[in-house]
This record gives sequence, structure tokens and C-alpha cells, in this order.
Amino acid sequence: MASPIANSPTTTHGIGRFLIDLPEHFQLLPNARIELTFNKETGLKKVNGLVVRASGATPTFATIVANRTNSLRSSYHYGAESKSMLISARRLKDDIASPVLIRSYSDAGLVNAFLSEVLVESGASVTALQRNTYTPTAQISTEASETQLIEIATGLRAVDPAATTAQGVCLGKALFNSTHDGEYVSISFRSTLWPECLFTMTSRSMLNELDGGLLKRVDSGAAMLAKMGFRSNVLRRGVTTLGGSPAEELLETGKDRDKTVRTFMGEVLLKVPATFAKPQLTLVCEMGGQVEYEYVEPKLSDKESVALWDAVRTSVRPRAGAV
Repeated sequence: MASPIANSPTTTHGIGRFLIDLPEHFQLLPNARIELTFNKETGLKKVNGLVVRASGATPTFATIVANRTNSLRSSYHYGAESKSMLISARRLKDDIASPVLIRSYSDAGLVNAFLSEVLVESGASVTALQRNTYTPTAQISTEASETQLIEIATGLRAVDPAATTAQGVCLGKALFNSTHDGEYVSISFRSTLWPECLFTMTSRSMLNELDGGLLKRVDSGAAMLAKMGFRSNVLRRGVTTLGGSPAEELLETGKDRDKTVRTFMGEVLLKVPATFAKPQLTLVCEMGGQVEYEYVEPKLSDKESVALWDAVRTSVRPRAGAV
């Protein structure tokens, strides 16, 4: 078999403030998410962003909004007068393409726990921005919370991560540039050619407690895993680089229900607390094992898998102008 990556066209994706190149048959999964942390000094408040549509034009934005509101409307709430989880939904502007603000109950048994979310379309991406609000009374106090959500939503830009030099953090092709203190981004990609192959990359800028790194963490749990019957063969382990920073990697292969599974991990080795410019980066590649309802063998050999890993790992780099 020819090398699976030789002369293979690649696509550049934005993950936080970094870029990664993957063979073009790897598709961003809609579970990609970002967590923005605000007011670090006075009490942490978080806004979550989820990719609802990663690319293309379907489902349409109107369909996505209708599906979300209908799902909430048909969900039962014990204490609400309407008996529905949905409280309200409105466009921010009198325009069918306008972002939509949805307010709902976040707990089916409470009437003072709320979820505010804004669905926003930016280019081919549709993102859901969410924040939970709790009030000690039955009155919904959401002004400051929802104002911030709206500001973030209306400030989203559709970008080509490979070409833009604008400051901010990417979730796929959506660029955030809010005044947050911390960020956590996690994006996964699955191959349409090798559906048993999954890459996940995370970036975390607020990590103060350093644990010695990937290999120390793995070694400390090795004895317990051995007692539980977990066995694996190490293809490679040691020091490497990831995103331009010193890192560690562990490439293992094993068996799950008689099928070959591989787990390749790389992680930046932090010596000081993480920052926007120097976050904790983690890259994971999983091959084989359970895919949906069946267990499958990887289509790539050990050698081919390591070659793919090296090509993807070495492509990770800071995005120019991101910080």
C-alpha cells in the first residue's frame, strides 16, 4: 500500500489560536466546543460555544432554530406555568438571518434556573452560545448575562483560519475576539475514508496546577491499569514538540474485543501556568475499536499510522496575529 499521506491534499483548520493541517477527508465534528471564562478576579463566569453546523448550507439556519425551539417547547417542565422548558425566543434584528436569542429553563424541576443561548450564523458555521443563570427568586434576571452573549454573537466573524491574521480564538471557521480571561477549545475530526480514525485537539489557557506532564501521569496509573487487565504495546514514547513548544508523546497499540486499537497522545509539557500564547495543547489520535455499534480494525498499519501522526503533529503551529 502506498503511504496514506504521500501527496495527500490537506485542509488547514483553526483550533483556538493555533492551526492544524489534516488530510482533506477529515471532517470537523459538530461536538466541537469552546469555553470562555470571564471575570477571573471577581468570580468565574463562563460562556460555552458549540458548533451546530460546521460547514455547508444545510440544515438551514431557520431549520436549526425551529428544531431547537420545538425541542424545548415539547420538553416538559414540572413547575413552569406553561409546562414547557421553552420560555421565549426572539430575533435580535428584524431579519431572517439575524441571531436568535432563546431563553429556557435549565432544570425541569426548578423555576429559577435558566439557560440563555444565542444561535448565530457566521458564514458556513452555525454556533450556539450558552450561559446558565440562577436567580434566588422567580424573576428572570438575565440582562447582563444576555447582553454579553449578544455582544459575543454579533462580534463573531467567519474566517479562513489559514489566511486570517486577526486577533482572537477560532472554533472551526468562527472567530471569537471577546474580552475573556481564559479559554478552553476542543475540536474533533473524523475521517470519511478511515471512519475508525479520529483526531482530537484541545487548547487550555487557564491551567495553574502543573502535574509533571503526560508521561508522569500515565506512569502513575500504570500499575492500577495492569491490575484491571489493560495491556498495550508502546510503539513510541518520549520527548517531542507540539505547536512549537516542548512536549511529550505516547503512541500505544492494543486490543479491544480482538480488534486492534491505537491511541496516540501528545501534550505540551508546561513548566509555568498556561497562557493564551502558551496554552496546554493536547493532540490525540484514536484508531480502531468501537465505531458506532461495531468493532473494527484500523485500515492503516502501525507504520502508516505513525507516519500520519507525525505529519499531523508537526503541522500544529501558532496562528499569526492570534495573540
